[in-house]
Amino acid sequence: MNVTLVVSGVVSLVHGCVRLAATAASGSASPSSTEAASACYAQELAAALRASAVVEHTISTFHLRTLPAALESAAVLGPCASYTALAHGIAVLSAMDGGGTHGLEPSVIRGVSALVRMEAEDRLSELYEDWGRGAGAYRCEETLDSLVAYLAWPEREKAMSAGTQPLLPRETALGLALRTARVGVQAAAEASAGRTEEEEVAALTAAQQGSGCCRVLLTWNGAAGLSLRALISLRSLIGGPDLGEEWWRLAAALAPQLQLPDALFAAHYGTNVLAQAPRVAPSPAPLPPAPPLGLESALAGGVLPCLERLVRRAAASLLEGGPGENQPEMPRCHEAEALAAFIKTTPGGWPRLAPLLAWGDARQAAALVRSIGKGLEAKQRTPIVSPDKVACATALLWFTSSFLSEGRAWLEGLAAARQGRGAGPGGGGGGAGALSPAERQLLEMLAAAAAAWLPPLIGDVVGRAMRGTINEALLAACLRTLPLLACVDLTSRAPWATLAAAGAGGLGGGGTGGAGASSGGGGAGWLAELCPMHLVGMVLSALTTMKIACPPHLAEACCTVAAAIPEDVMRIGDTEVSWSPQQLRSLGAELRNRGDAAAAEAAEALAAQLVRWAHGSGPRGGRGGARASAASGAHALAARFGAWFPGLEAAAALLPASPAAARACLGGCSNPACANLEGDSDAALPLRACAGCGGAASYCSRECQTAHWQSGHREACRGGAGGGGGGSGARRSG
Repeated sequence: MNVTLVVSGVVSLVHGCVRLAATAASGSASPSSTEAASACYAQELAAALRASAVVEHTISTFHLRTLPAALESAAVLGPCASYTALAHGIAVLSAMDGGGTHGLEPSVIRGVSALVRMEAEDRLSELYEDWGRGAGAYRCEETLDSLVAYLAWPEREKAMSAGTQPLLPRETALGLALRTARVGVQAAAEASAGRTEEEEVAALTAAQQGSGCCRVLLTWNGAAGLSLRALISLRSLIGGPDLGEEWWRLAAALAPQLQLPDALFAAHYGTNVLAQAPRVAPSPAPLPPAPPLGLESALAGGVLPCLERLVRRAAASLLEGGPGENQPEMPRCHEAEALAAFIKTTPGGWPRLAPLLAWGDARQAAALVRSIGKGLEAKQRTPIVSPDKVACATALLWFTSSFLSEGRAWLEGLAAARQGRGAGPGGGGGGAGALSPAERQLLEMLAAAAAAWLPPLIGDVVGRAMRGTINEALLAACLRTLPLLACVDLTSRAPWATLAAAGAGGLGGGGTGGAGASSGGGGAGWLAELCPMHLVGMVLSALTTMKIACPPHLAEACCTVAAAIPEDVMRIGDTEVSWSPQQLRSLGAELRNRGDAAAAEAAEALAAQLVRWAHGSGPRGGRGGARASAASGAHALAARFGAWFPGLEAAAALLPASPAAARACLGGCSNPACANLEGDSDAALPLRACAGCGGAASYCSRECQTAHWQSGHREACRGGAGGGGGGSGARRSG
């Protein structure tokens, strides 16, 4: 109180000096002499104030609680405010983590320690509702905020070189910012874990007596915000793309604090933390020969499981009640808001996901692909009615559609480069040839993503179309990927040869030809899981009914699907084909007007083929004649791919022969319909091996085991009847 009274007197004296100058200026009869005298007085007064640093002392004494906001203007006056921020911040840090004080004057340490003990006493007073004890002037959170603001101040180095701030080496500044981030993350974790009243009193009492750690003085939201600002300050101090493993480890440890009811914190986390993960150039640029600078540090620090955690939490929120009209009390999903802020930092998903899936740990990369797929399935089962659910759905669709769409361009470039390297032609099984390890892993993840993500994405497109809307980006991604998968089915099963044999009496019964047959890759073909007939037919109809613009790759999708599953297109047994030849002629005319002659020719050729198929499947043709017509037509369409769509077959040859083969590299629960979103990572789900098939299949739950048994594992399992091969075997992780 004595210090406060003294400084108050100084403030009054300074204020009086300023008023004297103003009074002299207004009462003079000689304006010119008065102005000169006033200017001289003002210069002398400014010099005296600057030399005494009295204004800075006043700021640091009276405005500790608002020092972060006032720091930038105060720091230009001289070293006092800067020294206050540094000295108090270092002393409080030492009280929080027991670290060093960088040679700080012992008397300053004792003074700040006394202030910290006073704050602990204030907090104890609040707990006991004894409001008259605490002075309530000092706050450790604000002191550490002042330190972070000083470290991040953009003009600090200029002020240091000019001698108006105390010299602080860059290494020291980095160390202080890192210590502050550590303290904030640890304090936030301790606060979010919760304390009983007895634990709170014991911790505050120890801080008040100077015998214990003072992190208890940081509130949950204050500590989380402090650590976030410290990480941002560290980023500016480092000034390069490689932020270091510890930066990312702290960033990942901060992710659980998104439980805070603070949308601004979530937005800053997505924009200023998660978005710092290194990226690659958009496709069709090839992967660089080495990981982008800083990626190895990010991966070692846990950016992959951190991103997966956000995806799983956001996806799980879709299945829970949200803050809709009927449930306003439900909390918002801030993980979804963080993802929504993250996706706004990049126009496409490929630059963000590709490096993580290419160079990341294969098990973690596979877990992220599985979790995103489960999120898409959850979206399909949930009405989107609240803002956070919209944010989650937007983020999931952005990740998946842009990644698959750009992945096709990368795949075509990879196929061309592979041929240039002298690699032999790949087959439906996806030979690796001269691929680098990163390219090989990314290729596996891309194929697995297509298997896991494309069915719900196509369902989303069709569902929107039934409601009268079209998501053009999502539709483009589906139409861009579908020809590749149809081409895999076409080349790996040679349907024209199969159907030709059927026409000669070698195949009895109906079916879908190539897509329904089993392959060397195991399981049904790609198109069997996608139902592409409905998607393509819907788009062809929408061109006229909804007046949508012709989407890219529509002609390509029509021709490849027709060649891969001609029986479905010609609807053997009916009198009409699935698609209207007139729709394809109209498509060809529009493509020709746009200057795409190859695609126009393909659409027109398919229209002519549909007419021939319709005639070949009439009463005179019979089922055998229809199959022979389908065989010859599919063969003719396939033979023209090289001219119409160059590079398609070479890119498709890099993919596995079936979605089952693509999913094999993902591991995890063997039930393809698994929707388990428990925990923070799919890789952490405990699995139990199926005893009936010798452990070839593993499941995360009894429900998944039963569902897979009923959906087809019964035939593959060598065990007994009922419940999935007689129970589970050894427990193992995903």
